Amino acid sequence: MARIFMFASWAAAASLAGIAVVSTDIKWRVAAVILAGLVVLPSLLIAFRSIAAREPSQETQPIRQTEASSNEQQTGVYMDPLTGLATRHYLTMFLNREISRCKRSGAELSLAIFDFPDLSKVEEQSALTAMADVGAKMKSMLRDYDLVALFSLGRLAIVLPETNVSKSLEIVERLHQLATGVCADDKPLTATAGLASFPTHGDTSEWLITSAHRALNQCRAGSSKDVHVLENYQLAG
Repeated sequence: MARIFMFASWAAAASLAGIAVVSTDIKWRVAAVILAGLVVLPSLLIAFRSIAAREPSQETQPIRQTEASSNEQQTGVYMDPLTGLATRHYLTMFLNREISRCKRSGAELSLAIFDFPDLSKVEEQSALTAMADVGAKMKSMLRDYDLVALFSLGRLAIVLPETNVSKSLEIVERLHQLATGVCADDKPLTATAGLASFPTHGDTSEWLITSAHRALNQCRAGSSKDVHVLENYQLAG
């Protein structure tokens, strides 16, 4: 509709311009020029508005850039870009949320910390590649709502919601077998794992992480097993 109006106004303006050219009376010439200008002016305004609507405004561009920057920041905060695994920061957030839910429902939760001592002896890029490989294989074995997080270079954290100690021990032992099948610099990885559970070994994320590390230290201190559940420790009743 706007285009039809523009074409009609331009045609009318052209007709008036023709009158101004052929007319011998100066008054008619002036009147025709003024009328042509008045007829063309609305169509020009419509054209300018159409152009402005097609081009993104300068006000919206910074917003889009801010949203892109925010997405990049969240990727770095919640997911490690080098391994594709959840970050330690997201691990804490996830544990806090799941522990709160378990307190309301009375469910249990287990946390395992895997340590890969061989990765401290290889180049960082090889270590990261191995961590990414192990993490991906573990995620493929677990449920959608379980979590595999990069705790540090050489350590992974596994969160198993709604899973008691005995059941999580079976799962973590299978994960251990899978992890030791991964190679770094053409050598199979060795691994140990410490396991702790809510509410027996901790009722906060920090406490539960500390308990899983204590179990890992007990394992490394002389346990005959590669997966160790925290012993001789229980929250005060």
